Amino acid sequence: MNRLFANLLPAIYEIPAIPTKIATLIRTIALPLLLLHMVTPPSTSATPIQQDIASATMWSLANPTNQTSLASLANPTSQTSQTSQTSPTNPANPTNPTTSSSPASHAPWDTPLYPERSIRIDHMDAELYLDSSGSIQGTVQLTLEILPAGTDSIQLHAAELDIQSIKVGDEAASFRFDDDRLWIYPVRPTSVGELINLEIIYEAKSNFGIHHNENGTLFTSLLPKSTRHWIPSVDLPVSEFTTDIRFIHPASQTLIASGQRISNRVLTVDQEETRYRSDFPIPAPDLFFALGDFSIRPAEIDGMDFRILLIHEIDKDGTIRGLTSGELLESRVDGIASVLDEVAREMQEITGRDYPHATFQLIYMSDVMWETRHTASGMHLIDHPEPDSPAVTEAFIQQWTQTLLRPHHWSDARANHVLSAVVLRELAPTIL
Repeated sequence: MNRLFANLLPAIYEIPAIPTKIATLIRTIALPLLLLHMVTPPSTSATPIQQDIASATMWSLANPTNQTSLASLANPTSQTSQTSQTSPTNPANPTNPTTSSSPASHAPWDTPLYPERSIRIDHMDAELYLDSSGSIQGTVQLTLEILPAGTDSIQLHAAELDIQSIKVGDEAASFRFDDDRLWIYPVRPTSVGELINLEIIYEAKSNFGIHHNENGTLFTSLLPKSTRHWIPSVDLPVSEFTTDIRFIHPASQTLIASGQRISNRVLTVDQEETRYRSDFPIPAPDLFFALGDFSIRPAEIDGMDFRILLIHEIDKDGTIRGLTSGELLESRVDGIASVLDEVAREMQEITGRDYPHATFQLIYMSDVMWETRHTASGMHLIDHPEPDSPAVTEAFIQQWTQTLLRPHHWSDARANHVLSAVVLRELAPTIL
């Protein structure tokens, strides 16, 4: 029965475009009830902890501007911490936030629940030249499917990008900007269902979406509507595609990114090329890269088709970020691999699905506490130096739950926190 309800969960977020208030009401009521059922033993009433989880779900869904840290639900003796989640400000257009078709209860930076899209991106192939200042010279090739009949334009998100040229197929196309949207006009008409190739050559020098931390590490933000500031795409949680990205970067630094590292080679004395690919479709807001001084250690799990990577930033003083005093890196690798090995086997049993990515990257890096969202496809950002097994385990569980509950809204991500906390609570006696 639990497997049946787990299969029903995605349907709650795929309700057809019925009136928004009705769809929201169904999600608000049905999701907590389904979660409560999944953690309630048959023929028994809910335990106090299960009731607390259901109550937290109700509260979280009814209060979209607040975000409760639900990892503490896995440990009833720990004190629940509550953090206020604020919406970021758009430095490019602070007085005109993007409007949304979502209910008024959602934050103004939430994406539309049923966005109008002229195309669906199937695959992104890119070559990005990075420098240490954060400037990007990029060439992006997108494989697109035309969605509506009779469309005469292609719409992408591209904020503060200097577009140098655009081709649809082999033909140059005209284009224009409207706020953070890029409107592209093919020379010939397109037809519904048609697959086309789109090439965009551009330069990005945005002050938003790319950060420098105290160690000089360059990294992209996971905050909403950030991806469009450094690469053109359909920057919505519902827009997911496979990727193959080659980063050309200074040879003195290490490049890490979303997806699986395919190759690294020296081009010149000053430049290296690092290639990352994801064969599993990931949402555009989950695209990520960081450029800095990193130590990368793999943790193999026997019998699994993916790898765990512990990626530690090297601080200015030469210490490895994320290790406690006297802790050996090998001990950290072995400890996390042991815990996540058990979690992976349990999650495959619960969901009937393998781990959806080629790697799970745990990235220990300074100044990421401002990100609010620390977990994305195949990765988790950690700022604090102390290890936090429940938080890491919950982030690992979310790699499965976010494929079941793909958030259409930024604030819908709290549903994944709730669902992963529920699963973590059930697994806690055996893995923690």
